[in-house]
Amino acid sequence: MAEKQDKKTIRFKEVTEHVDIETGEVQSYERKSVFQVDKEPEYVKLYLRDIIRLNGLPPATGKVLNALLQSMGYNNIIPAYAPIKKVICRDLGVTMHTLNKAIDNLYKKDILIRIDRGIYMADPELFGRGTWGEIKEIRMMVTYTEDGKKQIKTEVDKDQLKLF
Repeated sequence: MAEKQDKKTIRFKEVTEHVDIETGEVQSYERKSVFQVDKEPEYVKLYLRDIIRLNGLPPATGKVLNALLQSMGYNNIIPAYAPIKKVICRDLGVTMHTLNKAIDNLYKKDILIRIDRGIYMADPELFGRGTWGEIKEIRMMVTYTEDGKKQIKTEVDKDQLKLF
C-alpha cells in the first residue's frame, strides 16, 4: 500500500519576455518552477455550539466565544482586557461578571489558553486563522495520561506569544 504523502506539489509557469532594443524583436523564455508545501490535514467542520455542548458549558458561553474569536489575530491570540470586554458586554447585552465567568469556563476547558493577563490563545487544535503554514506553527500535541489528565506540548515558545 502506498504511503500517504504529507506534501503537495505546486507547479507554476513564469513567462518572461525580453525585447531586443536594436531590432525590436520580442524574445521570450519560459521558466518553470516546482516546489512542495505541506498539505493541510483532514478536518471536520465543527460548530461553536457543538464545542460548547461537548465540553458541558452553558449555551450562552458560545456567544462569548464567538465574540472573542472575532477579534482573534492570525497567531490565534485573543485580547481580552477591560476595554475590549466592555465592548463585548455591550454588544452581547451581558454583565462583566457573566463575561468573566464564560472566559474562565473556556479557560478551564482548555478552549482558551492564558498567555498573560487579558491575553489568550484560542486552542490551535480547534481554531486557526491564517495560512496553513502559519497555523501549523502554533499547533499543539494533546495527550492524556492514564489518569485522564491532559498534557499539552507545542513547538512554540510561550514567551514568543506574549504581545504586551
